[in-house]
Amino acid sequence: MNRKGHRITAALTVSVPIVIGIKQHLPWPIIAMSIIGCAWGVTAPDDVEIRYTTESDTEINEDGSKAHVSKTLFDHRGMSHDIALWIALFSFSWWWLFISHFHHGELAWDLAKGALFGATYGALIHLLADLPNGRSIPLFPFGPRVCLHLWKASENEALMGFILFVLSSLLAVRIALGNNDWIRVVTHDVARGLEVAFHYLFPLLITAAQWITQFAADHGLHF
Repeated sequence: MNRKGHRITAALTVSVPIVIGIKQHLPWPIIAMSIIGCAWGVTAPDDVEIRYTTESDTEINEDGSKAHVSKTLFDHRGMSHDIALWIALFSFSWWWLFISHFHHGELAWDLAKGALFGATYGALIHLLADLPNGRSIPLFPFGPRVCLHLWKASENEALMGFILFVLSSLLAVRIALGNNDWIRVVTHDVARGLEVAFHYLFPLLITAAQWITQFAADHGLHF
């Protein structure tokens, strides 16, 4: 599915974070941020691959003109599309928004929590939209890759969008009408472990960002 298809899918499936926000009595500004986060998150697995061009890599268009070849710093549908990682991030965002008391009640932080929740939800929708085609995505880091081999990439986008719309709408109705305490219990147990993991992961992420910046500067990459 291309970027336009993913963004349309975000609009079709955003009912879930909206209903969850209402069900959990979130203020409307936070719900709005979850919608904005979803709009970006639905393309996040592609965005974090960091696309760039170089002066030396060019191709000839049909009209004879030259164009720079776009590449990605990280492999397409590699770690950026890792199902387990995005589920872990979604679980963390749920814990941070609905359970944790860290910066609770501070508007700026609460808006950030809502945005992260929407973004991770959108990323999971992205992965679901990618599953049917023949290009596999990793199930977990350095683990097996999965795909359904139903059609080629960018085919049947309308059908997949409709399927996700129906499924998300049914889930939204189920959440709106049912008792969903089990969701909080499960994600709380998962996120308790993630809290410790992220305590050690953030310094590594900062180091990685510094390395990427230096690597780009040394090799003349343009992001």
